[in-house]
Amino acid sequence: MGRIGLAVNWVYHLMSHLYASVSFSLTQNRRKLATSCREYNQLLDVVNGKKSFDVLGMDADDIRRNTVSYSQTRLAQMPHQSKNQFPIVTMMRSELSLFADFLEDSSICWESPIAHMVPREAFANSFGDACLYQAGGFSIGLRFIWHVEFPPDIKEKTILYVKSGPEQVGINVLEFVAIIINYAAALTVISQEPPKDDPHPVLLNFADNKSAIKWIRLCTSSRMGRRLGLILCFLLMDSPLGINAKWLPGDENVIADAISRIKQSKGANNFFYDYSLLKQEHQILTNCRSFQPSQELLSFIWTSILTENTPTLNDIRKLKQNGLGKLST
Repeated sequence: MGRIGLAVNWVYHLMSHLYASVSFSLTQNRRKLATSCREYNQLLDVVNGKKSFDVLGMDADDIRRNTVSYSQTRLAQMPHQSKNQFPIVTMMRSELSLFADFLEDSSICWESPIAHMVPREAFANSFGDACLYQAGGFSIGLRFIWHVEFPPDIKEKTILYVKSGPEQVGINVLEFVAIIINYAAALTVISQEPPKDDPHPVLLNFADNKSAIKWIRLCTSSRMGRRLGLILCFLLMDSPLGINAKWLPGDENVIADAISRIKQSKGANNFFYDYSLLKQEHQILTNCRSFQPSQELLSFIWTSILTENTPTLNDIRKLKQNGLGKLST
C-alpha cells in the first residue's frame, strides 16, 4: 500500500494515518525496553555519551562500525524486533478495515493523474482563513467567496472555553476546515464550468497555518485532523481536481482574514452577513459569486470533529452527486 501511495494522492494521505497507529505501538515497545532491557539502556548511554563502547562487551572489529553509528542502528532495530504484543487501537482497527473494504471494492480507482502528483502551475488559486468562531475563503480565478460561522458545539470546544486536552478544537483543525470548504467550492465550480484547456486541473490553496497545509498530504498527530483528512480523501477519490497548498504569512492573507471575521449586519427582521461592504473594501472580490456549502457537507465536518463518527465513501459519493454546495450571484 505504501508503494501505491506514491502514485495515488489519497492513498498516501491514508497511509500516514496507519503509520501513525503503528508508531504508537513502537513507542510502547521503546518504553518497555527502557524499563526492562539492559542492552537497550547501555546503548542509550553510549549514544548519549554517558558510557564508553567497552560497556557493550563486543569487539569493535566484529561490529565494523563506529561506536555511535552501531548503537544508533541497534537502538532503531530493537523496538521493531521486540516480541511484545499490543491490542490494535480503535483508530488503527478502523483504518485497516477501511483498506480491506477498499481492496474489495471494484468501483475504486487506484490511480491519480500524473498532473495531480507532480509540481506544476496551478489551474487556480484559493485563499482561506479561520478564527475561533468562523471561517472564510475565496478564489478570484474561480470567482467564488464563502463564509461559514461555526456552530455553538464547535465554538464551545475552542481554546476560549477548553484550555487544553484532546477535546479542544484547535485552530489547526479550524484552518483545515477552511481548506476543505475551499476545495468543495472549487470542485463545484469546475463541475458546472469544466476547464477547456486543462483535463486535470490542480487547485493551489494558500493558508497561513502550516499544520493545516501539511494535513493536505498527511496527518499523524491530530485525531480530529485525521478524521477531517478522511473527508478530504473521499472528495479526492475519482475527482478531476487535484489540490496543493502553500503557506502565506498572516499579514499577507488579509482578504481571507477579513472574510473569516465578517460581522453580521442588522436587517429589518433579522441579522445577516453582508458581503457588499467587504467587496467595497476589497474590489478584487467584486465579481465573486457566493458559495454556500451544503448543510450535509457541513454536518459531516462538524460530526467528524466532535465525535468518532466519520462519513463513509458512499456518503461522500452521494453528497458529490447531490452537490457540495450552491453558487449564487
